[in-house]
Amino acid sequence: MTHHVLLALSVLALGAAGSRAAAALGAGGLVRILAAAPIAATAAGLCALALGLVDLGADPIALALAAGALWLAARAALPSPAGALSAELAAEWDALPTPWRLVLGAFAGIVLALAVWLLRNPALVGDGLVYHSPVVATWVAGGDPPALNEVAQDAPLEAYPLTTELLATWAAGIGHSFAALSLWNPLMLALLVLAGWSGLRAVGVTRAVAATAIAALATSPILISQLNTFTTDVSALAWLVCCAALCAASLRAPGLLVCAVLAAGLAIGTKTTAAPLAAVCVIAAAVALRARIRPFAVPLAAALVAAAIVGGLWYLRNLVDHGSPFWPFLAAPWGDDVPFLFSLSDDRLLWDPSSADGRLDEYWRALYGGVALVGGGLIAWLLDRSRRVIAASAATAFALVVWANAPFTAFPPDAVFDALQAGAVRYLLPGIAAGALALALATTGAGGGRRVAAALLALALAANLVGDAKLGFVTDFESGAALAVDPVLPSAAVPLLGAAAGIAAAAAAGWLGSRPRPSWLGSGRARVAGWILAAVVLGALLAVPASGYVKRSAGLAPTPPAAAWLLSQPGFPDGDEPVAIQGRMFGTLAGDELEHPLRLVETPPDCSTLARATEDGWLVLHTTAVPTDLSPEAQGFIEQANRVRASELAAAECLKGTKPAYEDGEFTIYGPGAE
Repeated sequence: MTHHVLLALSVLALGAAGSRAAAALGAGGLVRILAAAPIAATAAGLCALALGLVDLGADPIALALAAGALWLAARAALPSPAGALSAELAAEWDALPTPWRLVLGAFAGIVLALAVWLLRNPALVGDGLVYHSPVVATWVAGGDPPALNEVAQDAPLEAYPLTTELLATWAAGIGHSFAALSLWNPLMLALLVLAGWSGLRAVGVTRAVAATAIAALATSPILISQLNTFTTDVSALAWLVCCAALCAASLRAPGLLVCAVLAAGLAIGTKTTAAPLAAVCVIAAAVALRARIRPFAVPLAAALVAAAIVGGLWYLRNLVDHGSPFWPFLAAPWGDDVPFLFSLSDDRLLWDPSSADGRLDEYWRALYGGVALVGGGLIAWLLDRSRRVIAASAATAFALVVWANAPFTAFPPDAVFDALQAGAVRYLLPGIAAGALALALATTGAGGGRRVAAALLALALAANLVGDAKLGFVTDFESGAALAVDPVLPSAAVPLLGAAAGIAAAAAAGWLGSRPRPSWLGSGRARVAGWILAAVVLGALLAVPASGYVKRSAGLAPTPPAAAWLLSQPGFPDGDEPVAIQGRMFGTLAGDELEHPLRLVETPPDCSTLARATEDGWLVLHTTAVPTDLSPEAQGFIEQANRVRASELAAAECLKGTKPAYEDGEFTIYGPGAE
């Protein structure tokens, strides 16, 4: 429990520091929360990176002390805000009509209900299991972000942008559990909704249209399907929308461009797909504010440096190590070649549109309402000829072209790679957001076009709800199959009950707000004490679902039977024996408290190293099935698979005289003291 209380207090400290800085830059109320979010997140990333230089990048005491020091520094260096954040939010709450208070209460209730359910029923699936969580687990074990820790033998995943993993390492390092990873996507979706609402209201969109537009975006099955795992698409989109909202708010308070730059850095460092529109937003805002941002030159310069470190470090490292900032997807003539797996399946819809012939329904099943948002965004300029609608339509078209030119967006010749295409549809999320913005802006014009735009937003929302209803529990799993698997999500009853509870709470808050309050409740000390008490209670509550997390996850998620067997061994979830894995890591094998150091078996294997691994901890060997029915263009993939298989056979030969603790034909596990 202590770790989780420390985590809650650290989040509170960085949040308070970020809120004070946001207020100094001109933010208030909800915008102050949005501005504080990228400040606090960037500070957390910088702390983890700086302490990682001395292998303390995941040390709970060091990180918590750093968070506290930043809070104290903010109090000492920055002016006291004119008003308390709680008072500003209360004023905005009082200004809302009663129906919209109930809507806000319903939203808060849904988020809370989902968070509780997801913590009780965690299911790290797909990339969350074999890519994102292993990166976090290896950094937590070594305390050394951004170390290049290999987590898969078939793909250099450690070369991807890893800002979200860095922030999760900060949280998981302090909390020493996977709880933060389960909460990550729901919290990022909440940030997306709040940012979208704030941004659309700032540009004059009515409440009803703003709610419909952001709901049409947030209910996309692409996003909802990722709620119960740990991935980066929700985060990238949330930071992008936050950046856009802050750019809109900066037209009234130019200092908020500083926060927009930080949000852009977080978006770009999370996923390259967010880079084009994030850059467009920041450049457009800077041009519009060029005569008013001189007083903020110093904080803007600091923000650019911080964003370059937290968001651009990964690109700089690839440029130095491989010759291209976008390696392994794009190689430079003077650098390393694109890995074979990426060049083999690098099918782009813009180059090969005929690959979608007869398969358009598969795009529809992935996008649902996204089709209406992108299509509507492309024609929004016909509904309203204002410059801002034309610009939003152009941004939608730009994002669509960028997506169509991205790897894996076309169907490859070999069906075995279809999963890559299915997963690549999510790269269009920035374009879907731009389409929603274009349609929302079109509703502010005159004439019948605004009704058409509003109808398209409503249609997109309805289509997404149909798609969401088709998501559900995993019923089957084949290891080695598509990384994109069905999610484990609650029934509709959970969000509905949460909405009902939120509405009741909002109604009660309205009644309590009309009652006289004791004078001591308004004092600064009372507010600080209240926040600290809330953090302590929240931390204590988080400790409950953190216990037994990996066993529950293995029971729900499509974890291979071998990994589920290992997780079920007495004492394993709470143990600390190292785990060496061949092929791809499984993040949950780090245990409930992330105390099991994970490492990948080297290729080719060293027999003495393998022997020590079986003596000191657990060794998980994999058996690769080599495909034989691929097209001639894929023969290189078969050769690569054969090399991997040869390495696996060599490892098995090293341990020929050692009795395994488990084997099922696909995985073989050797345990401590096995004979």
